[in-house]
Amino acid sequence: MVVVYNQWDPNHPPQVMKNGQLVSFNHTNSSTRWLLLGLKQRGFGQGRWNGFGGKVHSGDSSPKAAALRELKEESGLDVSDENIEEIGRLWFTFTESDECFEVHVFMCPHWHPFNSTTGQIQWPSDTDEMHPSWFPIGALVDKSDDPSTFSLDISSIPFNNMWPDDRLWLPKALLGTHFAGWLHFTRILQPSKPSRPDLLVDCSASTNALHIDPYEVPAYRLEFFSPSDGTKYNGVIEAKENDTPKFSIQSMVQLLNLDSEDELRHWMSSKSRIGPWISELLVFP
Repeated sequence: MVVVYNQWDPNHPPQVMKNGQLVSFNHTNSSTRWLLLGLKQRGFGQGRWNGFGGKVHSGDSSPKAAALRELKEESGLDVSDENIEEIGRLWFTFTESDECFEVHVFMCPHWHPFNSTTGQIQWPSDTDEMHPSWFPIGALVDKSDDPSTFSLDISSIPFNNMWPDDRLWLPKALLGTHFAGWLHFTRILQPSKPSRPDLLVDCSASTNALHIDPYEVPAYRLEFFSPSDGTKYNGVIEAKENDTPKFSIQSMVQLLNLDSEDELRHWMSSKSRIGPWISELLVFP
């Protein structure tokens, strides 16, 4: 879950509950847009800053319900389902495993500390799983919902201590772009500085004394499209009459000339990657 807070009032900076005390985050801009990330404290992904989420449980009615439950468990935040939207779908494969992980990426683009259900102010709090923190991502230009009015600044986002692929899609997502794609990860012996800027590899061994298991991304494919104005990115879009285009896996199925969503999953999880699309993948030597 990607959570964004638009701070219009300089007297109400974002806060996080830590050890029973509220800690405030301040910025020089009077009106600032903030991104909420959590530092993973244990398990897979330990030591990385990440959004909030996890596996879909048997009691979850949908991936969206699972995302809301995980957000509550990992940050203490209660968010209603009408305030979030799916902005992307990613498939992750790993050299060390035959599994393919399908990830639904949701965003809460206009989070506010006032909880309309409880009538109380609610800030994220540290949990055993995640320690949340706010990162400024640019000045607010006006109160329009159009992402193009945001002045995006990603310099504070800790990409060197996140999953390597995040730098590919997160900046675009913060500007309102939707996406779908596959990323393949290979575990490496130790972090290293990329020899080229286009290489995706972990370069940090730890965050706040939390060890990071290092990975690189030797191959991936991502498709982007804008839901706000219908602009196509590599052809992936679902246009609806008299409606805003929505994120659509079916559009990616059609783009790749496949027959079904199941066939798309099979292609994404195939280690061989043999097919007419191989030349379109970004594969690093």
